[in-house]
Amino acid sequence: MPPIRPGRTVTIHAPPKTPMQSGSAQTLQGGAPAWRLVLEVEPKWANPLLGWTSTADAIETVTRQLQFYTKEDAIAYCDKNGIEYVVEEATPVKKTRPKRFQGYGNNFEVKRLPGGTPIGGLRSERK
Repeated sequence: MPPIRPGRTVTIHAPPKTPMQSGSAQTLQGGAPAWRLVLEVEPKWANPLLGWTSTADAIETVTRQLQFYTKEDAIAYCDKNGIEYVVEEATPVKKTRPKRFQGYGNNFEVKRLPGGTPIGGLRSERK
């Protein structure tokens, strides 16, 4: 890997699951290599010959592929290669499910039990 210029820092973080992702396989909770190194973005320009976006920063595309299973592995990699880093802690994942009602119209139902549950109960909890 080409060296990173002195004074340039990387951010070590575990990105959350994307809105288009239904499972947690590619996240920290799913056991995938979720910790990544991210460099600050260098300026880019439009190439006048072909109109493509160009950059003089080849290292950015290399670090985009670096993934680690643990935060400690990512920190050890940065220490070994003399890279300055900042660690962003992973955000905790909510384990509670939202309340589900029988249908869309029940969202506007006036008759509810004291806890906010509709009179008929939650469909997901029926047997």
